[in-house]
Amino acid sequence: MNRRVLIGIGLLAGIAQAAAGVAMYLAGVYFAPWSMLVTLFLLLLCIVVGTRWYRDHYLNGEMTYLQALSVGIAISVCTGLVYAVYNMVSILWLYPNFLDEVVRARMAQMAAQGQH
Repeated sequence: MNRRVLIGIGLLAGIAQAAAGVAMYLAGVYFAPWSMLVTLFLLLLCIVVGTRWYRDHYLNGEMTYLQALSVGIAISVCTGLVYAVYNMVSILWLYPNFLDEVVRARMAQMAAQGQH
């Protein structure tokens, strides 16, 4: 396995995740109940596309299940690390009221569910 390439794929996937998070936050839909599905779909898409790209460019178009699992895990770990750093930086310096907004959104969601 070419670790440098897998880390690069994971970094790109993490940047895509962070960009999607920023876009959803700026659009005002970050706290929408469906926004987590968008994030999950993007993660799965990045893993699938990254795994296929790695297979085609580094494994001559052939990949075992174990290789695919290893590549997917490597991409996921790198993506998670990038997204964690993005969250820490953004909460500490860019959106200091973010956690308060999360609590308010959850409380509003719970109140809306209680009304039905």
